[in-house]
Amino acid sequence: SLVNLPIDCPIVLIGSKSEATYTSALFDLISEQAQGKVLNVSGKTSLRELINIIAHSKMMISNDTGPMHIAFATHTPTVALFGPSKPEQFAWFLNGIYHYKQIYCSPCVHEFQIPPCKGNNQCMKQIPVSEVLQSVQNVLDNKFEKVLPILPAILDDLEGNPLGLISRP
Repeated sequence: SLVNLPIDCPIVLIGSKSEATYTSALFDLISEQAQGKVLNVSGKTSLRELINIIAHSKMMISNDTGPMHIAFATHTPTVALFGPSKPEQFAWFLNGIYHYKQIYCSPCVHEFQIPPCKGNNQCMKQIPVSEVLQSVQNVLDNKFEKVLPILPAILDDLEGNPLGLISRP
């Protein structure tokens, strides 16, 4: 089995229709005993249903995707995984924890047409499952610091009036 699911709560796997095949493959890797705690709705929900699932979840684990931003918007506690993008670019962590292991080519998502790893996501593979599971437990126990990433700069005119906010380095 892929994981013993040490967290004792129901789990819902989400994803688009194009992700349903590999989400089902992930579901198949979960032990038969644990599959009773997992519901796979990948490719089976409307956007409204997805928002409702996320908004009513105890917490969410996600990479940097639209559903992660839905979790932030609905104040659903989130463990967010970054690699091809940086948390400072797209994350607003008043309700979660992020994991990011910057390697030489990260962030690549907006820098390369073809990433140096050719989609093998070495940056994501550097995030240990044990760290993610510890963060999940911390979120469930409400033991995490609610902080925003440090923003790189605020631009203002010569009189100190803000002109805009730079969210990329």
